[in-house]
Amino acid sequence: MYFLTYIKNISVILIITTSMLSNGMEIFANDFGDISYSELKDMGADCDPLDNCKKSRNKDELGIYNCNCDSTCPEFDTCCLDSKYRLTSVSRALNSDIKCLPVYRSRIGVFMIDKCQNGDSEIEGLCENNGEDTNDPFLMIPATSLATKITYKNYFCLVCNEEIDIDQVVLWDLHLQSTSKAVNSSDIPQLRFDNFTRSWMVNDSGISEAVIITIEIEKTITSFVKVCKAGEKGLISSCSKEWTDDSVVQKCAAYMATVGFFGDEGWKWYRNPHCALCNNEDVKCRFCKQSVLDTRHWSYLDNFFVRLFVLKDEETSCGRNMIFDKFSKKCRCNSRDFVKQDGKCLSRTT
Repeated sequence: MYFLTYIKNISVILIITTSMLSNGMEIFANDFGDISYSELKDMGADCDPLDNCKKSRNKDELGIYNCNCDSTCPEFDTCCLDSKYRLTSVSRALNSDIKCLPVYRSRIGVFMIDKCQNGDSEIEGLCENNGEDTNDPFLMIPATSLATKITYKNYFCLVCNEEIDIDQVVLWDLHLQSTSKAVNSSDIPQLRFDNFTRSWMVNDSGISEAVIITIEIEKTITSFVKVCKAGEKGLISSCSKEWTDDSVVQKCAAYMATVGFFGDEGWKWYRNPHCALCNNEDVKCRFCKQSVLDTRHWSYLDNFFVRLFVLKDEETSCGRNMIFDKFSKKCRCNSRDFVKQDGKCLSRTT
């Protein structure tokens, strides 16, 4: 009799424990805004087959698809909602300042860092600047660290986040297109930003000609640079501050299934339909691909010249702690711990 009572008590404990675990799992799922693909269909916001893992993929890239299915997706928090790897680990992107940001005047975006971890006002200003206000094209060129495989908005964003040797820095390539023959020279021509036309100009024997600038990934780093859909201001991954429905906020953070919207301000890309919804977009009007060509920064030129400039300089020696800037034809300090004085990069602490 005692034995039967003992067994019943164990059964009750097991039932209670199982119930508690079940409730805990429900709470855990709700905290992460758990969602099924059928909800996207009910919203009229699905992009099948670009936003799910139902079919096998030859190349699981965000330039082709709207989310990732493979085991690397947790690293940048790009997992499709039905990926078996979603929520299996804490993402690298959530633990750093890595975001899907636009490459300057490009149709592509890249996961990169655009701010300084340390509050160095001088370098921080150069990191956050895109070069237009200061006529400094060097500031719009992304830089990738071979040491960490992280890409930065520009060279100064890199040096204020990493202590790195110059041979571990890869500057991206510059593609120029213009009617000016100056573009066809062996050296990078003098460039100036015109605020009235909102375009870069090249100086050709005292005459200013418009130039189209395109930034291209340096071929040696394409295997680990993470391309994404960014729009004009970067991938929007959070809700408007005025939004009050917490369940949608949780779902906005729970998965990736990018959707795009095109308007007067160009392209806007959201992390998923719920992020678009909580920013007051009509999700039924979403684009699954960037099918509309944004021509605001484009020109159609006859008899134009085209030139690709590789910014890595292997001929000019700047000395220790310095890198050569082909735009301004001068050496720049390669660390936040150094400041340029009398043509040399000197330690700030000495």
